[in-house]
Amino acid sequence: MKDVQKKILFTVGQEQKVDPLLKQLPAVDPKNTILIQSYGPVTSPFGDKMRDIITAVYQEKVDEIIVATVKDEHKNTSDIMEAIVKNKELKDRIQTVEYLFKNCAPEFPEGNLSEWLAGCSAEKRESSIDVIRHHPLLPSNVKVTLIELNQVIY
Repeated sequence: MKDVQKKILFTVGQEQKVDPLLKQLPAVDPKNTILIQSYGPVTSPFGDKMRDIITAVYQEKVDEIIVATVKDEHKNTSDIMEAIVKNKELKDRIQTVEYLFKNCAPEFPEGNLSEWLAGCSAEKRESSIDVIRHHPLLPSNVKVTLIELNQVIY
């Protein structure tokens, strides 16, 4: 039996579709779901994605947040990095960005440009969940869950 009263907010990747995910969660009523899509689950405490989550929680009276991630979702970033490096116009900019990654923590917490593009390590997913779960503006009664899928569901 579906819980028609429970409002659920899903945060998913850009390629992720929520309908197949809902089929895996038969107790969830699709009419009571909200979807926030982004490239990767990493959430900074006061970034745009976290603001969207907080806004949805209060405006839509969300009871649960489900962060759906895909294992190795961003492992193909080497193609992106290769395209960036091949662009001669970006050579100086790449050096500047690499300098910032090396010397400007916490604004650039990753070690380098390639790690930043890759985005979603297991530690970062867990960190993102902690940021959401312990955000000072998130009511304590809102449940936060991580669902890790083996592949993108289209």
